[in-house]
Order: sequence, then structure tokens, then C-alpha cells
Amino acid sequence: MVHVGDEVVIAKPLADVFTYAADINHYADWATGVTELRPDAADLGAFIMRRDVGGRQIATRFRVVELVLNRHFTLRGVSAGSPWTSTVTFESVDGVTRVREALELEVRGAARLISPLLRRVISKTNRADLDGLKHRLDMG
Repeated sequence: MVHVGDEVVIAKPLADVFTYAADINHYADWATGVTELRPDAADLGAFIMRRDVGGRQIATRFRVVELVLNRHFTLRGVSAGSPWTSTVTFESVDGVTRVREALELEVRGAARLISPLLRRVISKTNRADLDGLKHRLDMG
């Protein structure tokens, strides 16, 4: 299992940050390398995302499995045959918003041998995603 976590502080009220970040329609605007994001016509409530990761297009199928207004949301999906869960939490701190993302990826089979590499790539991508969210919200 690969565990990755990171956080960012955004100088906006919690409700504004949550409303924007939890709207899946905005995800491609701030997430790194997303080249496609659309509802999965074959699975009501699921989404298909294509993302450029290290020069490779990775297809991901996911769904929002939990959403608690102004607190957190959780996505669960499968990328390249590996199940993952991402929980994004929001906390108001002195008028700004702390956003934390915790991701768990179940690595199977021979891919376990490259778990340290996967951890670095995922960590770098998550950091870039959170920085993208901060940049997007700080701009407007």
C-alpha cells in the first residue's frame, strides 16, 4: 500500500474553497496533467479521467463516495489496475482554509517492487495539484 499526504493553505473562506474544489467540473482546471474528464456513460455516478503522468496517459475510473459539506470529500477509483482512495479535508484556520489530501493506492503484483517510485511520483503530482488549487483560487 502506498500512502501519500500533503496540505496547502488558501487565503479564502472555507465555504468558497470547498464549493470550488468539491465540484468535479472544476477538477481539470487545477489538477496536473488532466487531459480528459467526463462522466462514464456505462456507470451512472462514475467518471473517467485521463491524466499525463511522467509522459504516460493513465486512465482512471472513479466516483465520489462521500461528501460532507464544508468538511471533506472522498474519491475512490482504479488506475492502471490499482484501486485507490483519496480524501480531501477542509479546515478553517484564522480566516483561511487548510486543505489536506490523503491518498492510498493498493499496489498489486510485481508493481510492489516499484512502490517507492510510485510514492515519489504520486507525492509530486499531489503537491502540484494542491498548488494548482491554491493558485486557481488565489487568482480569482
